[in-house]
Amino acid sequence: MTSSASVPNAGLGEATFKSVPDMWLHRCHSTQAGDAICYRQAGAWVTMTWREAETAAREVANGLIAAGVESEQRCCILAATSPEWILVDMGILCAGAATTTIFPSSTCEECEYILKDCEAVVVFCDAEQLPKLQEVRERLTMVRQVVVLQGTQSEDGWVQTLDQLRE
Repeated sequence: MTSSASVPNAGLGEATFKSVPDMWLHRCHSTQAGDAICYRQAGAWVTMTWREAETAAREVANGLIAAGVESEQRCCILAATSPEWILVDMGILCAGAATTTIFPSSTCEECEYILKDCEAVVVFCDAEQLPKLQEVRERLTMVRQVVVLQGTQSEDGWVQTLDQLRE
């Protein structure tokens, strides 16, 4: 007897997936009105549909492409797990880029090392993590843009908000 876990695309008919974004988009299109992400916000449960999740991820992908991110370039996420984290990750992958991550508990020096090592061109971060990046900014020559998941943009444009990127 074969378990469905060992059969590629079990239960999906003839569907074949070439990538994680391919699988993501299949799921988004299959159940557009279904619940994709449920999370607590201000003490209440909030639900995002697959259609809404796809739209958000596509907007991130299009924002990255418009910003000049090329296929297989690295984009880093330095943030606590959140609905935005998931949507940013899928947006990076849908843009053809690669996601790299840094634990929020990492020091400034560890963040600098990882960002240089992976040659990240864009970093997504929580507002709480931004000071770490600002402290080592002069040495992060590959990083063209920092995108804060919640927060405000910088006057010089190095930091922009997630909403700005999605526009």
